[in-house]
Amino acid sequence: MKFLLKLLICLTQFNLIPSALGDELRLDQGGKSMSNVPVHNQGDLGTCYAHTAAQGTDAFIHTYAKDNGNWHTSTTMLGTEYRDTFFTRIFAIDGNIEGGLVCGSFRRSIKKKGACAESNIEGMLDRMYSNVNPAYRVNRLFKDLTKSFEDTKKLARKVGENAYPQGAGILLQALMLEGGIASELPSADELAVALKARTNLQFAHTFFTHLCEGPRVHVANAKCRDHHLWLRGKRGLQKLIKDVQISLKKKNAQPVMMSYCGDVLVKGRTYRGLGNAILDPIKTGLCGYHASAIIGLREKDHTTQFLVRNSWGTGCYGYSADWDCENGNLWLDAEVLARNMTDYHQMVNTGKR
Repeated sequence: MKFLLKLLICLTQFNLIPSALGDELRLDQGGKSMSNVPVHNQGDLGTCYAHTAAQGTDAFIHTYAKDNGNWHTSTTMLGTEYRDTFFTRIFAIDGNIEGGLVCGSFRRSIKKKGACAESNIEGMLDRMYSNVNPAYRVNRLFKDLTKSFEDTKKLARKVGENAYPQGAGILLQALMLEGGIASELPSADELAVALKARTNLQFAHTFFTHLCEGPRVHVANAKCRDHHLWLRGKRGLQKLIKDVQISLKKKNAQPVMMSYCGDVLVKGRTYRGLGNAILDPIKTGLCGYHASAIIGLREKDHTTQFLVRNSWGTGCYGYSADWDCENGNLWLDAEVLARNMTDYHQMVNTGKR
């Protein structure tokens, strides 16, 4: 009997049987890294990468910078800093903040310049566009900024330099009518200079940078690591599942951020968006390419499941009935999720101060 008891304890420690005989492990409860990180809503913008990176950053900050326990990183600033690049400026390519890489956006924005507070931008939006659903206010502001940029450029072709202060005045007046406060918005002179940018994205970046002039949280001791899943197969899937389990069970565990076929959320257990062997980029591009975070695990009906923190708000409408949904968090079968993942990403504490 003693031998069997010792064997049971040993197997549990080495993750060969479900931990605590099926107990849930969650990073959003009990003071763990995701306990104070809310569910995001990306609205109609394709910014899942930014929301995932921001949530991973916030979990890290809440774990290792206790004095910033209420900090929430701005996904808008993260997106503009990531997408406004040397390439887009040189070739004058207009664009937006949609589509991107989780770790790439972290490195180019937060790692390089520090995390901007969500309240600096989204807090302003709470006072503006009161007739617009909160999830769509960021996109509305981007559209208004882009229209102002384009209208000013058209005017500049007719009247020259005088178009920029004129366009700045019109934009500033429009934003204040929407509820913006003059003291928190760029001045007319600053906007006039910003409107001379070569691209609408560069203009938007300058606009939002003004809002993020306050203190930022720097995470010098954080590193975002990519793990690319090029090869498939039963053994590879089981190793992936095991790696995620081990990561979630570590001391000061951080969420496992992932890139995957988001269609699995709505199409259920039988969905397979990727090939079995070498990753098919064309098929991946048609499978609802998405990014989310894994924040928990459990055993249900002898099946390992991962808790996925999505960025489509706290509702449960539209998801497959195969998955248990809890306020925007979904329990997915680990093997089904694993065979639809293309990459996973982890925030690692390097110990640098």
